[in-house]
Amino acid sequence: MLSYVDRSRTALMLAALNGHTEMFRYLLERGHDDHHISQDYEKHTVLIIAAEHNRQEVGAIFVLYARRFPQCMDMADDTLKTPLMYAAQHGCDGIVEFLLDNGQSPDKTDQDGSTALHYASAYGHIKTVRLLIIRDCRYTIRNKFCWSANDWAYSLLVQAELESTLWMRMHAYIQ
Repeated sequence: MLSYVDRSRTALMLAALNGHTEMFRYLLERGHDDHHISQDYEKHTVLIIAAEHNRQEVGAIFVLYARRFPQCMDMADDTLKTPLMYAAQHGCDGIVEFLLDNGQSPDKTDQDGSTALHYASAYGHIKTVRLLIIRDCRYTIRNKFCWSANDWAYSLLVQAELESTLWMRMHAYIQ
């Protein structure tokens, strides 16, 4: 396991990681990231770090940072995973909804061709799967291994929910 020093994380990133909202606000007020967006050695931004942690205070940090630095909402790490993909992987539905509301594409792919729907499905986040489908993601996308989100599903239950939600969307039961 790598230490914080090895990951080259800034004080702002550590405050986000640990949910220290007051320290986070203080650092932002003092101009942290005004001249250069913080990234660790894997090109993780504050938004990616916040999206990986499904806690209420981290959600507040995510929104605060995204509003101040909207260009970060689309910044990918060195594997081309975006904050939306991380939020979907970790079942952070509030963050997923915020990103979709702010124009982020659910169909963007990482270096393996996987989308946010692939990650939500693979990690068993049924609410996130529903949200992405309802918000018109392209559910037929296959990654470079030729797997769809349905193929990557965590369980038969997730597969069934994905297929049910798709059927309802296709038959206009979901607006």
